Amino acid sequence: MTSSAAVSAQSPDDVPVYYLVPVRTGNDVTLAVWYYQALTPSQWTRVAAKELNSNNQSQVILQQASAGQIIDCTNLRAEDLDLTVQLYVAVARNLYGDDPHPNSYTAVDGAVTIDVSTGADMTRALILVFTKNGSLSSAQVGNIDQLMSTTEPEIKNGVGADQRPRA
Repeated sequence: MTSSAAVSAQSPDDVPVYYLVPVRTGNDVTLAVWYYQALTPSQWTRVAAKELNSNNQSQVILQQASAGQIIDCTNLRAEDLDLTVQLYVAVARNLYGDDPHPNSYTAVDGAVTIDVSTGADMTRALILVFTKNGSLSSAQVGNIDQLMSTTEPEIKNGVGADQRPRA
């Protein structure tokens, strides 16, 4: 099931959770990631990368989904997935105006979740970086074959989040 707009699936604290699904494309430089949000525990809907929204919350949770979750909750098959990558860091910036929030977020020691902070009427551009064919932990560095980045998704905060400067 696909959708161009986010559906209100959220964590117990009302913070939206988006599941990151790395997919195979044959490109060894840029990683394709599809974003999903849960309609029900067993049914996810795809959300366009430019339509992620924190729904007026102060953050959004990005979680790399497991192969089992993806297969159970989407129409994707194991052969569609890039299971050789693991979420590592995210770099964010406000597209329009000052940005008092952190610009970098780390998922180390096997974590597959990054919480990205947002502000009122803010749109933040985001680049996700994954490790390929290895892992990175604070105790063991040097086990990475390659770092791969995503194209630039955006996280909006609320309906009026596209606050471009007006001439």
